[in-house]
Amino acid sequence: MRVLIVLSTMVIVAVGAVIFFGGTVPHNSNSEKLGQEEDTPDTATVGFALVELFTSEGCSSCPPAEKFLNRLAGEAEEKGIALFPVAFHVDYWDRLGWKDRFSSSMWSDRQRAYAEAFRSESIYTPQMIVNGSVEFTGSNESRGRNEIAKALTMPVSLKIGISAGIDSVDVVRYACTLDTLPSNADLILLLVESNLTSDVSRGENKGKKLDHANVVRLLERTSLGEANRVEGRLVIPDDVNQEELALIAFVQDQKTMKIIGAVRSEL
Repeated sequence: MRVLIVLSTMVIVAVGAVIFFGGTVPHNSNSEKLGQEEDTPDTATVGFALVELFTSEGCSSCPPAEKFLNRLAGEAEEKGIALFPVAFHVDYWDRLGWKDRFSSSMWSDRQRAYAEAFRSESIYTPQMIVNGSVEFTGSNESRGRNEIAKALTMPVSLKIGISAGIDSVDVVRYACTLDTLPSNADLILLLVESNLTSDVSRGENKGKKLDHANVVRLLERTSLGEANRVEGRLVIPDDVNQEELALIAFVQDQKTMKIIGAVRSEL
């Protein structure tokens, strides 16, 4: 079942299938590499595609979209292209029979921010967004591949350098360098985890085993000022397998939500 959320109302009413209411960087083994020059593909001439999937383990329409995202993750790793698929598990399905352990209200809020930018009165799952610029049903693989292909050939004006590593039991240290400083933009960092599996025992996907890749476990946002280098640290959540982590950094316009540069670092 696909869920459609109409944002202008505040009461939850279930009616059938509708609910209404209110360039990969090489592995860095440790933080010593943070002082070195960042290794980054030439994103000034090569396009990129940051693919965001808004999904839920409680949504029966979502597994095909997640399988598509998983294929994209495998292809990106195999081909070494600047394709960055990520999965945001929303929380508005959690009241409908199955609590998604990866869900967060923050990811639902991010999806609502996209709805505002797109001037849409609703949000839904599975929704896929490429470079913050175009949205479509996440299980529509032909549309997705077409939009990704276009994004990978678009000229990119912003180059991001990144170095990152785990320097203690539960901390990721990172440094990002931008070759230009866009106005009214944020640097956003995503800590993503792969090779995850859930056995769903309730809800629309009852009895299914769901495999996940590049699930967003943590997001940090920094408003860009006058400095073109940003350094920081991320505290790794307790329930994360550190061997399956990667860090994705991208720059996003605060108003339009368009993404103008992205890069990934293995940890």
